[in-house]
Amino acid sequence: MPASRGERSGGTSDARKAVTGASIGNAVEWFDFAIYGFLATFIAASFFPSGNETAALLNTFAIFAAAFFMRPLGGFVFGPLGDRVGRQRVLAIVILLMAASTLAIGLLPTYATIGVAAPLLLLFLRCLQGFSAAANTAAARCISPSSRPTSDAA
Repeated sequence: MPASRGERSGGTSDARKAVTGASIGNAVEWFDFAIYGFLATFIAASFFPSGNETAALLNTFAIFAAAFFMRPLGGFVFGPLGDRVGRQRVLAIVILLMAASTLAIGLLPTYATIGVAAPLLLLFLRCLQGFSAAANTAAARCISPSSRPTSDAA
């Protein structure tokens, strides 16, 4: 079965680029998830009403979990898209999507500023992160092997 455009060139430098790009994408993806987990108490205090810290922290972790529930949906959407338009293109899109949603979370106003819209926007952006994370993982796993040099003996 022929490879998608530009994905199998046979050069070791292309394979290194693909592995490097996939590694960077995975590092960014899991960095975003780790930072959210480490900052959960700060997020709870900033994005939920004060008064019940336990409920705020549980809501923060529920939003953290929501991102993981979006992962299969991202795989269903971006998997076939990667087959049609190319995995490298999809990988670039999902890395940008992950980075943009992370930046937006960093710029979100707090509950004290915009009220109930703050946790709703946080939920939307975390779901966007989960949606793009699944595609990043799948595309990276497909690009790395498909970019390896081919042998003429096959």
